Amino acid sequence: MYYIYQRVSCDKQSLIRQEGAIGDYCKANNIEVPEENIFSDVITGKTIKRENYQQMKAKLQKEDVLIMLDLDRLGRNWDLIKKEWKELTDKGVYIIIVNCPLINVMPDSNGTVSIDKRLIQEMMFTLLCYVSQREVEKISTRTKESLKAKREQGIRLGKPPKLSPEQRAEIKSLKGIKSCKELGEMYGVNASTISRIK
Repeated sequence: MYYIYQRVSCDKQSLIRQEGAIGDYCKANNIEVPEENIFSDVITGKTIKRENYQQMKAKLQKEDVLIMLDLDRLGRNWDLIKKEWKELTDKGVYIIIVNCPLINVMPDSNGTVSIDKRLIQEMMFTLLCYVSQREVEKISTRTKESLKAKREQGIRLGKPPKLSPEQRAEIKSLKGIKSCKELGEMYGVNASTISRIK
């Protein structure tokens, strides 16, 4: 039985690219995947708590074939990808990575996989895990550098303040006259926000 798994990290991303490439692969290889065997998630690859992925994993059985566009659909770091790969292959599931045919190892007509194919698969798998991990690290480094540069330019990061400097000054002058609760209602914030203004 064939299965497809697709994942994007957030709502701003689309599954269209994955759907198209996997659809083309299936068409070229005369593979038909029933609609109920196509699973997709919109969630970061940092977590394994992906509802549809877990449902698919529970359905997968020995000799089923899982098709994904890229290896990093399993996860975003080396350890997570390795763990998921091992669980699936130990279960007897064959994995096809559309964008990396060298990693795809299907048994021959005798039901065996040659040692040469296994070696190539292991080498490519390790290389792809490395590439995924490096990408995560590069994104993290670029994000930290960008945030640091913005702080150095005096750009305030995070949520905008609930109160303007003028409002804070007004609240300070009214604090002995009105209660924190009253001031909170006047300015549309919680009393605890008012109490922190010194």
